[in-house]
Amino acid sequence: MTTADLTVQAVVGNLEVTDQVSAGVSKGLGFVPMAIGVSAPVPRLPFGLGSLSVEAEARDAKGAQKAAMVWARGAEIMASAATVSDVGDAYTLAGKFGEDFSDLLVDGESPFGRMGSWPSSDKMGRALGMAPKYSVCEAFGRSPGLAGAVATHLGLPPEWSDDGAKKSD
Repeated sequence: MTTADLTVQAVVGNLEVTDQVSAGVSKGLGFVPMAIGVSAPVPRLPFGLGSLSVEAEARDAKGAQKAAMVWARGAEIMASAATVSDVGDAYTLAGKFGEDFSDLLVDGESPFGRMGSWPSSDKMGRALGMAPKYSVCEAFGRSPGLAGAVATHLGLPPEWSDDGAKKSD
């Protein structure tokens, strides 16, 4: 067995749960313009939004720290899709943390305050639930793919469509 180039340890510092009732009402209100034939964004209700803070570090095989990040974000009324789940906002924010931390590891510089880039074909494939490029990444589970995207659009809890990582024997 080979040792990993980097070992990442991440710790959730704080998680503010999403208010399910507010999220459900927000999602319901979001369907009103569509029902009357208008295409318009509808913001979420400005209360009951969840948040997440995470501290993470990456160490090399000798134990030397190679990267570290303290990250915190809250759901936003315009940019965050409401899902009727206590962990709905934290689930979405955890994905954004993962993207930011992986950008830090790959690029070697802060992912904050710079323009985004087009997703790679590998990243788009993973988002659709396809196998990751490297088989070792399979240990973390696959994206819920199209089923997860539809579930999020409908406001269903993420735990309904995401099976998570495979259990090791």
